[in-house]
Amino acid sequence: MMRLLWMCLGLACVGIGAVGIVVPGLPTTVFFVVAAWAFSKSSPRLEAWVLGLPQIGPMVSDHRAGLGMPRRAKFLAIGCIIVFSAISVFLVEQPVVRLAILATAAVGVVYVWRRVPTREVVVEALGEVTVAVLRYLVATYPEDDGVRQLRGRIGELGGALRQPAPGDLTPVPHPDALHAALAEARESGDGRLSAIGEAIASSNGELTWRVDDGLYYRPGADVGDGYRNGNMHVVLLEADDFAMGLFLLRERVLYKDHHHPAPEFYLNLTGPTEWRFDGGEWMVRPAGSVLWNDPGRVHATRTGGTPWLSCWAWIRDVDGACEVCPEEPTTGSAIG
Repeated sequence: MMRLLWMCLGLACVGIGAVGIVVPGLPTTVFFVVAAWAFSKSSPRLEAWVLGLPQIGPMVSDHRAGLGMPRRAKFLAIGCIIVFSAISVFLVEQPVVRLAILATAAVGVVYVWRRVPTREVVVEALGEVTVAVLRYLVATYPEDDGVRQLRGRIGELGGALRQPAPGDLTPVPHPDALHAALAEARESGDGRLSAIGEAIASSNGELTWRVDDGLYYRPGADVGDGYRNGNMHVVLLEADDFAMGLFLLRERVLYKDHHHPAPEFYLNLTGPTEWRFDGGEWMVRPAGSVLWNDPGRVHATRTGGTPWLSCWAWIRDVDGACEVCPEEPTTGSAIG
């Protein structure tokens, strides 16, 4: 019964939103946002249909990703609330109903103005690469727990998030590997994954890539020459207890078993790569996949014949040192 009610609400919102497409001034996005939400509780097929609509789908996905609405759309929505509530007040005679309409309109205006983020402001604060990553995650993994924790942490930190100040733009440590990884990401058959590669490529002149030479480990930690000579990273977004960035490993590199206090999220932008957890069997993970490491969980990564580019995030406890685990035997790779 409840599924039917949610579906009816979604269909009603689609109908109103469709009218808004052809009637100038009538808000559209907000109704499709509600429709997608209602369909998520009743019909995954209809939810996917809304998210796949040209122009409408990306706006709904942006709202879900916490990117808000364009400034112009916010002004239109507020204007429509004011106009239609004024017309309603004029047509209704009962004072109590008029007051209820005015109160509802006031709440709507305040909510849209104060609580709905302005997309241009969000994009400037987070950066094009982070925005492209969030769009991909919301569209591809809306129910993934790791994605939810990452999005929740970003929403919780809000204005405390900042892009690091540009450092000295020294030469990229592994330009050939980065070029190959970006080419793979940009040529992906998934449009949203390709968009991340495009955003990185267009921003690369402003990114300061660094090699991790054991920086995040205790002094003297045996990170291995393969890792030491085959990695680089850049921080895209940070706060007092949060960091998010890009990480690259060259081909044929073993990133040894290790653990750290920080809960960790990964989005594999290229692949395949191999992972193992708690000393278990190696598992292949393709481009576009996500992984979540709980605090203290032992994990290792190794690459095959192509470089690996990923987006990572430590969502809290970022000052805790990484620990390399005792050497474990490694079996033959399952990837080329």
